[in-house]
Amino acid sequence: EASLVSNEIYKFPLYRIPDDLVKIDLSLFSERFKNERIIARIDENRVMPYYTRHDIDVEKVLYGKGLEIAWLKDPFDAVFLHIQGSGQLELPEGGSMHVGYSSSNGRPYRSVGRYMIEKGFLAKEEVSMQSIRTYLSEHPEHCDEILDHNPSYVFFRILDGEPVGNINVPLVPGRSVALDARIFPKGALGFMICQKPEVD
Repeated sequence: EASLVSNEIYKFPLYRIPDDLVKIDLSLFSERFKNERIIARIDENRVMPYYTRHDIDVEKVLYGKGLEIAWLKDPFDAVFLHIQGSGQLELPEGGSMHVGYSSSNGRPYRSVGRYMIEKGFLAKEEVSMQSIRTYLSEHPEHCDEILDHNPSYVFFRILDGEPVGNINVPLVPGRSVALDARIFPKGALGFMICQKPEVD
């Protein structure tokens, strides 16, 4: 649930790419940096790492800069939209809007689920998106600690059609799978044997 206007109900922003975010192709400087790049910001003629999730969500360094695509009703919807990379926003006046990954802040992604297991917040066998959401909503005192473990932050764009994956092909419900491109070629076909649960 999201709105194009912020108010007391819809107050958790989804941001588009900030103007001060720069992508630097390191291979232009040396052959040893072939296929490497960094995402940064320029601060008084210095190249600095881009802001972390804590800087953006807690310290609100981007607040009021006109970068908001929409405001979400639930802060945990924003968290999971960052993890999923794309989604559908249901608007209160009716209709919907699709948003998708545009860029990140260049910080490493760290699993909050793994962190919660290591800290004993959840048992390994019970970790799921639903159990993480439930724990965060029931234990607000641990929220910042858990979410700050992952400094990665995603910036979005409005999509003309359905959500797409990182090769700009529409995602198919129940079929498309997210894979690590460092291990699997992009667009690779997969074969999976599993049982799909039936839910009411």
